Amino acid sequence: MGTISNYSGKIFLLKGLVSVLLIVTTIVQCRIQNAEFRIQKLKKGLRKISGILFLFISYLALTLTYSSNPAYGFQKILNFLISVVPSVIVFYYLISTITKLRVKLFVYSLGIISVLSVSYIFIVYPFDQSTIYEYRAGRWSHVIYGRLISSIAVVLLLYLSSRRDLIQVLLYSVVSSIAVYGTYLSAFRAGFIGVLLVGGGLLVVNVYSALHNSKVKVPNTAGRQKSKVTNLPYGLNYLTNFMTSTLLITSIKIVLPFIIAAVLIFTIPAKDIISLRFDNMTAIDNLQFKGDPAIHSRLDSWELSWVIIKEHPFIGTGFGGFNGYNNIEWTKMIKYPHNIILEMTSEGGGVGLIVLCSLFVVMFKSFYNFSKCHPELVSGSAILLLTFFLFALWLSMFSKEFSNQSLLWIGLAFYGMGREALGTQRTEIKMEE
Repeated sequence: MGTISNYSGKIFLLKGLVSVLLIVTTIVQCRIQNAEFRIQKLKKGLRKISGILFLFISYLALTLTYSSNPAYGFQKILNFLISVVPSVIVFYYLISTITKLRVKLFVYSLGIISVLSVSYIFIVYPFDQSTIYEYRAGRWSHVIYGRLISSIAVVLLLYLSSRRDLIQVLLYSVVSSIAVYGTYLSAFRAGFIGVLLVGGGLLVVNVYSALHNSKVKVPNTAGRQKSKVTNLPYGLNYLTNFMTSTLLITSIKIVLPFIIAAVLIFTIPAKDIISLRFDNMTAIDNLQFKGDPAIHSRLDSWELSWVIIKEHPFIGTGFGGFNGYNNIEWTKMIKYPHNIILEMTSEGGGVGLIVLCSLFVVMFKSFYNFSKCHPELVSGSAILLLTFFLFALWLSMFSKEFSNQSLLWIGLAFYGMGREALGTQRTEIKMEE
């Protein structure tokens, strides 16, 4: 629900009900598990999260005092309060009580969602990317679904990269490929490109690791271990060790889901609108993109954002100020730049950009602390969390406005996972085991 940009009364009511349901379900779950002692220990983390959210929201509210469109700015802040804040708090509870079993169940659930949703798309294609989305039965938003399924694809790929068992590798390769294919079917271009970038990044990291570890340890003349290649030619030695390394399998398993997805894409007939949207994206001659309205609306909004930044470099136009800026008619329909950095900078100026970057730094450090205190969950979890964060940031550069970037903002939940809370949680898990 955090991705819906419609700010009508009905949508706010629906989001509010969903948020209340999330909070109530979390409280009930906490009572069932008799985790009151644990929550008492984690109150410090909740206070930290509440504090940083309060400061951020206070800053946004302050900009309304000089905003050229305070009514719309207030709607965005209200949406952040209703949909994002509860999600961050609930996610904090989930990660503070995380176990290996819960991680597996979560990944299994994502796999089931991928298979069922893509199967449904085969039967009833629910998208219509040629017109502005209207809420009605039987029609899905390709942006909302695309963000969902592409995020699932990234999570499955990241989880796959940490698997070693052959059966699991094959299983998650197939399920990941279905999620990648589902992203293609949605014709959500930012999500599809983002998934490809994540796959390419994982492949580069694994190949680098394979080459880095392909050296053979031999004793030197002093009897100490030293990294030294064999007598084979330098390049041939690297190639030989790499081909016999188990890390080669790691590289193959990253490529396999995309091979399967490519087979599905090129062998199964799809709607013409899908290939048309991707063809338009590659038609970069004179930046015309074959007149694609979605692309041109973003180019126009980004260009206007730069104009606003130049005119209001320090404090911006105030939150919501892009909507109706200088009575430009099309901004009343586009409403925001579809780029979180340009949005925060044009409406908050340099101060807004500093605030945004500060939140990103907080998330980076939190991912590292979480990974350091939870090495037993998923190997290299700091890198995996950072990768997903960068993917969420990538999506925020092309679609939706700041208060609908729930995938990005849930990273703040890790801010509450201080070393004391994490240490307490790990101790409790060991006691339970």
